[in-house]
Amino acid sequence: MARYSVSDKNRYGFRDGLYQTMAWMVLAFIAVGLVTELLAGPLFYSLYREENTLGLGEVGNLPELDTPVAESIADMERLGRFTLVTTGTVLKYDTINDQGTIYHRLTLPSGERVVARINQKALQETDQAGVYRLPVGCWREWEAPEKVMVFSGLLVTSHYVDMYGDYRALLPEWEFGHALGMQMGILAFLAAGFYHRFSGVRQGRFAPIFLDKTDPLLPKNDLELWCASTYALPLRALPGAEGWPLITRCHRTRSEVEKTKAALAGEWGVYDAAQGIEAVPRLSEPWSWGDGPEGGNAAWDLCRANQLLGMLYHAGMLDRNTLNQEFSRVGKVIQQRFSSWQELTDEYWAGCPARARPYLEDLLLDLRTQRWGPYSIPWRTALSWSPEGESGEEQEVKKILGQYRRTF
Repeated sequence: MARYSVSDKNRYGFRDGLYQTMAWMVLAFIAVGLVTELLAGPLFYSLYREENTLGLGEVGNLPELDTPVAESIADMERLGRFTLVTTGTVLKYDTINDQGTIYHRLTLPSGERVVARINQKALQETDQAGVYRLPVGCWREWEAPEKVMVFSGLLVTSHYVDMYGDYRALLPEWEFGHALGMQMGILAFLAAGFYHRFSGVRQGRFAPIFLDKTDPLLPKNDLELWCASTYALPLRALPGAEGWPLITRCHRTRSEVEKTKAALAGEWGVYDAAQGIEAVPRLSEPWSWGDGPEGGNAAWDLCRANQLLGMLYHAGMLDRNTLNQEFSRVGKVIQQRFSSWQELTDEYWAGCPARARPYLEDLLLDLRTQRWGPYSIPWRTALSWSPEGESGEEQEVKKILGQYRRTF
């Protein structure tokens, strides 16, 4: 059996508020990016520079005055750390390019020819024009790349002179701040988007992308599911309504909430929770029931009483605990007055205006045929409510929402 699926009338909220979400994301990107670049950038640059600057005497750094000059492979092996002296011509032309990594071919005073990788940002001029002291280096064993092995026999290839070490080129302060601002701006851009959409889910403005059953407008207990089923038919008939199993007509987008408030004011004369709670007994008490839609009948009025409660909750006029309290009171009256979903819906249909009955009859038959539809919850479900705000029984709501799939 297919799992519960949210309504595709407003699937995941992608039809509502996208421009607003994008505006918040862009504002977050600009604000966080600028603050980070202008204020945090200078503060973190000193740490960045310290972390990425080679220490004195480290491989790849400038040689000290007392750094010994090696003249042979034997010297390099003996000294451990050393410098070499060479000319600018060698540095410019005697090179080997291995996929962007530059090696130099050096001839030592001993006549031995070696390969070196040199940090050219740490060259030190000497008193002699065109002659340089190279960075601090060490003699390392390696597996020479193919481009170097081409010179095997002409160069020593079992080792190379490492004069680069862990050197990393430092970004200028402005560039570092700009890069940091961009990174934090992108994070803020994404965070603002997720927060705005997920806060919309928590507020009931649209359904969640994942974990469908966490939708706050879905019934949380058997009481809510049972009472929402009593007005599943009229909600199914409303154009654009998402309807059952939501306990409201649809999600709480700003425009839909305004429509609900307008309907409460225009049809019921209700402008706040107190007026709404006062209107419910006028529909749910026996003295209010008549013999037709003009005078009302029991099923017509009782189902509309629950629907009115759903509207009040949708408009933000009722909290969930008060909603459950009123649902419990009206629901128990319905259970006492009728013996089954068949009897309730038949009388509701009979109480509808005559011009709407053919259309409602088709919808009613469709709802009755749904195996896990609104009338699959047992009629004698316990409609308990706890003044402590406890959630109540959840056996039926878990089973039905776990199996239900809305078809359109």
